[in-house]
Amino acid sequence: MDAVAIIGAITGIASLILYLYKIGVKDGKVDTKLDVLWKIYVLDALHDAPTLAQHHSPPSITDEGVSEIPDDIKKCLDDYKKHSGDYGYDATQCLGLDQIRDFAQSKNWTVRRAVGLLSLYLKKAKEGK
Repeated sequence: MDAVAIIGAITGIASLILYLYKIGVKDGKVDTKLDVLWKIYVLDALHDAPTLAQHHSPPSITDEGVSEIPDDIKKCLDDYKKHSGDYGYDATQCLGLDQIRDFAQSKNWTVRRAVGLLSLYLKKAKEGK
């Protein structure tokens, strides 16, 4: 009976260690997963518009991309004080989806492209580049 108890204890401890590893290491990389989703979903929408954004690492907005954004939207983004760490989210919170949708429609773009461009503009404005 002692051998069964020892084997059970070792198995339980091993399971606990693996569970803690999974939670702490594998599931703890949420930022990396969000970054990958961001690159796939939003920045990919700018890929076929090389005049709006430079696609090398890190992506950045071009002067032509800045000129495509209306002055009232630029002012709102320039004055936006909060920063969540996600420029796409911040741009959406600042402007609202309706204004972004209207902007995208006025340019005959997808909302994804508009959010991508606005987030790169906001990043540039906040980082002072």
